[in-house]
Amino acid sequence: MSTMNVEIMRLRQGRIASTMTIILIIATFLVATLEAFARDTINALISLNRVIPNATQAQSMSPEDLAKLSLDQPGLQLTAAANAGGVGGVSPAALAMMIMGGLFITREYHFAFMTSAAVALPRRGQLYRNKCAAAALASFVAAFGLTAVRLLVLFTALAVQRINLALDPFALVMSELRGLVTLVLCGVLGAGLGFLLRRQTVLLLLLGGLFVVESTFRSLATLTGADILHGCLPLSATGLSTQPGAQGWLAAGIVVAWSAIVVTWGAFCFNRRELTFSAL
Repeated sequence: MSTMNVEIMRLRQGRIASTMTIILIIATFLVATLEAFARDTINALISLNRVIPNATQAQSMSPEDLAKLSLDQPGLQLTAAANAGGVGGVSPAALAMMIMGGLFITREYHFAFMTSAAVALPRRGQLYRNKCAAAALASFVAAFGLTAVRLLVLFTALAVQRINLALDPFALVMSELRGLVTLVLCGVLGAGLGFLLRRQTVLLLLLGGLFVVESTFRSLATLTGADILHGCLPLSATGLSTQPGAQGWLAAGIVVAWSAIVVTWGAFCFNRRELTFSAL
């Protein structure tokens, strides 16, 4: 059995990737459905107010705001299709990919699998590449499933509501490809962080803190007009990678840069550290 096949087997045995992929796909389906049928949801809430007065604030929405929630709007179609799209500019899918890649690596340290793997494959550089490749494969499977669900929901909603696609097909394909690639890179970035941190608790605290910081910085950037700085952070850049035109390509490039820096740093540390340490 090749060393790469061994990594894939470890990935499957750990069940981290499969569990997170299932959770991510279910959450994506629910979110995409709410986005694609946003106008119907608001209309249902307005109808609820007729039965239960003041049950919701849906009736306070202006006609202009309601119009923006119609699926014939290109912006809403793009939002519904955005496989790496962000909530408030920060991508939860990117965070999930980083957690998945990071937990795969930190699990290897936690259960001392990394030591046995190094015995079977003494070349650390090759071992590092195999681990990152396994994380990339798991991320690709999850991101591909997420993308398929997004597109399925969008085109189903368009068919049900008898609405034509308002987006340029080529631009839509490019948007999905950028999102797919950046999500895979986030999984690899998470693996690099796993090599750097080695402890599962520290990894989760760091990524949770990153999400909070980026979300907070997003609000501050909006108030101060410094949106360009917000887009330089990894979770935010991933969320922006599905945007059309130059903005999407620039955001994707930023994710590539972050991934390259973290993975290179992780390789440097992995080649110089002892493989055994206290995981507590």
